[in-house]
Amino acid sequence: MARANRGLAPLVGAARSVLGVGRMVVGLEVLREAVLSGRLAGGRRTVVVRFAGRARIADDLSFLFDSRQAHRPEREERCFEGRLLRYALRPACATPADVHLEDALLSLSTRGPDVTLLAPYLTATLRLQGSLKEQIEAVRSTDLRRTLRRADERGLSFRETRDANDVARFYDEMYKVLAVARFGPDASLVTRDELQHVVEQRGTLLLMEDGGRALGGALLYRSRYTPQTLFWWKAGLVDDGRNSDENFRALETGVLRHAITSGLPLLNVGLARALATDGIFIHKRRLGCDFAPMPGSPMFRMRLAAEGRADFLAACPLIVTHGGRLEAWHGLASVEPPALTALAQRLSDGVFPGLFALRVFGPAGTAADVREKLAATGHRFDRLVVED
Repeated sequence: MARANRGLAPLVGAARSVLGVGRMVVGLEVLREAVLSGRLAGGRRTVVVRFAGRARIADDLSFLFDSRQAHRPEREERCFEGRLLRYALRPACATPADVHLEDALLSLSTRGPDVTLLAPYLTATLRLQGSLKEQIEAVRSTDLRRTLRRADERGLSFRETRDANDVARFYDEMYKVLAVARFGPDASLVTRDELQHVVEQRGTLLLMEDGGRALGGALLYRSRYTPQTLFWWKAGLVDDGRNSDENFRALETGVLRHAITSGLPLLNVGLARALATDGIFIHKRRLGCDFAPMPGSPMFRMRLAAEGRADFLAACPLIVTHGGRLEAWHGLASVEPPALTALAQRLSDGVFPGLFALRVFGPAGTAADVREKLAATGHRFDRLVVED
């Protein structure tokens, strides 16, 4: 993904880190140590997470927890809250935890072969091909290729606009509708003025229409920090019931064609949670995206308790940075055939170009057996590491 981060983006990220440390040193940041517990996203298992870092980034860990509890832990025990000097002198928090996550700005070292970092969100970038046909052929899923071809055959029209009335209509009738449909009434929304400002400064609104009737739209912009990348920032759909999935695939084809004709080599298609089983991550991986930690995202130094590590990662497989390289960490709670077959499929679904390794943690004493049985599933995995 180094090519996707051309321009000033890496320098901007480094400047944010320096600024963050400075704010802590002069006492502008409240630090917190807390133990959070709740059901995991994607499973019924309860996890105990110990967090230490800037209080304002604690909510970034909510992606670990089940959406049925609004991505919130069921219980929080605060061991400490205060400024940096008091934090350095705080008493130890004795509550045991499955997962230890420390704000990377507080860590003495974030480099080295044994250091594991977790960014809650990944940015997804697609390398653009010469035509829409070639772009669809590069998709990593037979079903998705078929769906995109059908969507393109609908013959919908796409209109570029920066008109304030079009932008207002997109905000009220498409963007808000899709956001609430996806994330519920508490969906995080930008304001209409923010959206209009982006269009005026460096963006365009691409409206999808059928015979003059608007079905949806996409807001795209260019960044001065990454001049080789077109950003797909916001999407919206008119509420069309059962046709919403078909309309979104059609919107994707329109955005892809527009991006290809822009002449830029890369399309940023937004964020995905750093969960290998997350539906948005899986779709964007199938679309052909590569992934990297979101620029400017909080980073957490992660340590997993050996006991329960395999169970935790079986329920919550993560995309992490280990030794400076992206890895997908999975767990295997059982070496029975159904569990191994399901794991092999998850591993296959989680591969993308910038991924350095697939790392599997199994029950104690099973590493050799797991390697052999995964090979027998018929899937081929490059750079597979199995630990117990």
